[in-house]
Amino acid sequence: MYISKANRQKGASIYAVRHCQKCFTTWNRDTNAARNIAFVFWYERKRGPGQRPLPLRRLQKPKTTPKAKTEAVKRKLTKSTAGIAT
Repeated sequence: MYISKANRQKGASIYAVRHCQKCFTTWNRDTNAARNIAFVFWYERKRGPGQRPLPLRRLQKPKTTPKAKTEAVKRKLTKSTAGIAT
């Protein structure tokens, strides 16, 4: 829903609608979100659960081994204590 500048309250801003001043394109965030949800639904229905389109996939955190965690902590401690005189 677009509200013209004349009808807006002073200082109020609209976050649901974005407008590009260069190309005069207007995007409604709610409509875009609904399209993305529908696209993911139909994509998963066709290809099976858990299969999302590449641009809409959730990022997976890299799995770290206990050895890698220990080495990372040692590096961090080495950096933080490098300037301390013993």
